Amino acid sequence: MENLRVAIGRNDTTEALFERGTVRTAPTLVDVFRLLVDGEADVAEFGLTFYLRSLDNGAPFLAVPAFPTRVFRHSCVFVHADSGITRPEDLERDWYRRTGIFPIMHTIAAPRGLLAARPGLAREIYDVFLAAKETGADRYRARRRLFQAPTMLPWANALDERNEALFGPDWWPYGIAANRTALDTFLRYHHEQGLSSRRWSVEEIFSAELLDT
Repeated sequence: MENLRVAIGRNDTTEALFERGTVRTAPTLVDVFRLLVDGEADVAEFGLTFYLRSLDNGAPFLAVPAFPTRVFRHSCVFVHADSGITRPEDLERDWYRRTGIFPIMHTIAAPRGLLAARPGLAREIYDVFLAAKETGADRYRARRRLFQAPTMLPWANALDERNEALFGPDWWPYGIAANRTALDTFLRYHHEQGLSSRRWSVEEIFSAELLDT
């Protein structure tokens, strides 16, 4: 990604890029999104809803299937008294076991014209963000091998073991195949709830050269 202006949030999935000194951030993630919209960044983290709504308005952006931010957003949720759900953790785990969806909040986007002018750039962007995410994941794996001695979080190994049993070894996957269900569900809900003018497809919103990921 030489000679590209890259703007992203700073977290475990992107920290390796900051260590290389090749990216910038902004005070809030919305400000990061704006850098792309205003033409001050060539590649940027972009909220999925912001992205779809920008497409509805004719914005010339295209995404690569890297997902630096995911969150189980459970708050102000009512449950049946006989459901057996007594705390938020029960809801999160039950929800994931039933659907297989770890909700995606953000993707990475760039102008379509830029990607068209530089064949292979979308793949390069994807590979860079994938490598950064794997670097972050490897740090967790290394701390686990050291019984979490470098951290200040008690019982972190037990949490890691529970998460691996639930999510598998790659708990934060990038690419289309591993995220197809989550993406299709998001796109369907986004349209059904009136946030999109039409039902977008995965093939429309991601670079064609990365549909095999």
